[in-house]
Amino acid sequence: MKAAAPAPSFVILDDVEADRTSLSRILLSLHPSASVRAAATWARAREQMAESVPDVLLLDFCLSDGEGLTVLHEVRDEWPRTRVVVITGAGSESVARQFFRAGAQDYLSKDDLTPLRLEHVVDQALEQLRLSDELRRARGAARGIRREAAALLRIPGIPQDAVTRILEAARSVESPVGE
Repeated sequence: MKAAAPAPSFVILDDVEADRTSLSRILLSLHPSASVRAAATWARAREQMAESVPDVLLLDFCLSDGEGLTVLHEVRDEWPRTRVVVITGAGSESVARQFFRAGAQDYLSKDDLTPLRLEHVVDQALEQLRLSDELRRARGAARGIRREAAALLRIPGIPQDAVTRILEAARSVESPVGE
């Protein structure tokens, strides 16, 4: 039986208090056991993230102490596991493309933001995070298998072709085609 997934954690970075409050309420209605922290400035959000790395950062494009794209780059460098969803009232398609190229999980306009849309985007981000964590664990296990199989190659009488197949299978998990 699988263990229950831990409660998700979110940081909302938006300089508009009403938007922070609304997003917090929606997230808690979707994930009642979630940790939801909110910050009006990048400086405060950075402190919160240093204390406890969130699964998802909801990032406003225009901030009083920083530009969303710069913040996204910093988050991707310092907390690569955190998924970033950009939420803005002042964007365009070209801005959205810039955020996607920089590694944003998704990009939402505050004008068309609904609880259902936010639920869909947040659930996708959490699922991508779960799959990424699972892949990281599988690759770690594959490295362990490769070490064990390499040790088997030094034991006389062990069929070399079977060990070679194990090594190849483990290698394929560590670096699949297309990466």
